[in-house]
Amino acid sequence: MSFTTPRTWVAGEVVSAALMNTHIRDNERYLKGTDGEIVLEDYIDFPSTAQGDVFYHNGTKLARLAAGTSGHFLKTQGAAANPLWEAPNQDYNAGSSLGLNSSGEVSTGSAGIMVRLKAIRIGRPGTVTTVFDIHNADGINTAEGRVYRKIPDVAATAVGTLRQTTSATYVTVDTENITVVPGDVLELWGDVIATGTCYIRNFKVLVATAETMSFRDET
Repeated sequence: MSFTTPRTWVAGEVVSAALMNTHIRDNERYLKGTDGEIVLEDYIDFPSTAQGDVFYHNGTKLARLAAGTSGHFLKTQGAAANPLWEAPNQDYNAGSSLGLNSSGEVSTGSAGIMVRLKAIRIGRPGTVTTVFDIHNADGINTAEGRVYRKIPDVAATAVGTLRQTTSATYVTVDTENITVVPGDVLELWGDVIATGTCYIRNFKVLVATAETMSFRDET
């Protein structure tokens, strides 16, 4: 049974059992699903559709999230935000020397104020170390970089030694072993003392022990 466009009644019209059954009884049965699958397009104005699209409520009305990249997953962001597609963690087999490389160059000119520049999310428990390149643009003032560990719902805390350099060219520094669990985010923060610009690149998470680890770039 299909949905019938409701009849517009006019004054003085004779109402028959057949009309009532078609426009009221049968439509109510259809909307309830009594006689088979409900075809929502019959009575809801959906946004344009394509295979793989997902519909959600954006706080005002029904909205469409276009199909995502193959292999990505649907991530909710809580009651006050819309869902989105996100890349999954990337796995690295036991004994891998390189976990994830967040390579793009970033910078900050905030004198004496640490700024979050890079972040990598941990997908599995284990032990890792981190490596990054750092330099100061003028080769005079001191650039600083430090790794922090962000636990869900807790402020980030320092887990690596504060690394400093006055070099005008990149130098590579590493950190001690860091024990991590799924959901942790290792964040690279940087600043510059006095004036100038702190440049950081190639923030890497390295698998420190013979385990299978997984990571995802958060920046």
